[in-house]
Parts: sequence; C-alpha cells; structure tokens
Amino acid sequence: ARLDKTQIRAPFEGVVGLRQVSVGEYVNAGQALVDLVRLDPLEVEFQVPENHAGRLAVGQSVSVVTDALPGETFAAKVTAIAPNVNLSGRSIGVRARLANADKRLKPGQFAQIELAMTAAAAVLMVPEQAIWPSGDQKMVYVVKDGKAELRPVTLGVREPGWVAVTAGLEAGEEVIVAGQMKLFPGAPVTTSAPAGKPK
Repeated sequence: ARLDKTQIRAPFEGVVGLRQVSVGEYVNAGQALVDLVRLDPLEVEFQVPENHAGRLAVGQSVSVVTDALPGETFAAKVTAIAPNVNLSGRSIGVRARLANADKRLKPGQFAQIELAMTAAAAVLMVPEQAIWPSGDQKMVYVVKDGKAELRPVTLGVREPGWVAVTAGLEAGEEVIVAGQMKLFPGAPVTTSAPAGKPK
C-alpha cells in the first residue's frame, strides 16, 4: 500500500519540465518535484481599459503575436471576462484560449493582443462644451423656436471633445455650445453653422 502511494499521476496531459529533486532523495508532502505544463491549448490573459467594458463578450476573436515568432499571428477566442474592474489599473481582465498543436508557443511568453470587439451601438453625441453642470445634474441648452431651453440630460461614454447623451435629447435637436453664461431659459438666441461631428 505504501509503495502504491509512491506513484504520482498527473491531473492533466502535458509536458514535464526540469526535475527539481534527485533520484533517491527524500521528499515531503507538498514539495515540488517537477513542473508539468499543458501546451495545447494555451490560455492568454490580458487587460482591457474599463471604458470598453460594454463591448466585451465571450467568443470574441483575438489575434496573438509574439516576439519569439515575428510575423506570425495566432487566432484565439475569449473564454472568460472578469466581473470586476482592477482598481489599480482601471482595467478588466480577459482570458482567451488558442490552439497550439505544433507546440511552438510556450507558456509565459509575452504577447501583443488585438481584440475584435463588438460594434458599438449608435449613440447621440454632442460637443462637451454643450454640457452645463447644475449641482449634480448635467444640463444642456437646446434651441426651441429661437429661444434657449434648459434641459437635464443623462451622459454616457466620452470621446475626445465629445460626450454621449443617453437621455434628455433627440437626434436633430440643436444645442448651444458657447455663451451659456449669458443665457437663461427663454432667452432669444441666434445660431451659426455647426462644427464637424466625430466619425
């Protein structure tokens, strides 16, 4: 019975690494004897900025490039997404799996990742200069029949110079982006040609 306990079976199929003990050496329970590494499939872990959280999904395609094999790209699929944001880096952990049947990739290698995210849904964007804070509420001045109308809005994601409005505005409405300090609800306004919108 004691002799049977000397047989150690691997919990999964893989490749053994360098032996960490010598033949005939006494070992203790829990002591590392040899590394066992699964080479196929491999998993790659990376971080995605939190502002892309709404565009992450299991099954998305990932392209993997390593310095060890320049010019070659390996395909992977997202298998898991962390449910929380990393507080230190304000990012979300993502795990993808890729086939490595030829064993050319090695665990622990650094990789460059390209993640194909789901297309963002169409949103209403306004210049960030149009946002007028009032306490904790965000407001915009809308031109209604040639007069200024102050309206509360709900904001979404931001891009350089622009911000999404998820509630409080309709597409096609005209917002005021300058001179709000001199405005009040009902004040007459004149408009000029709008600035270009982001692509």
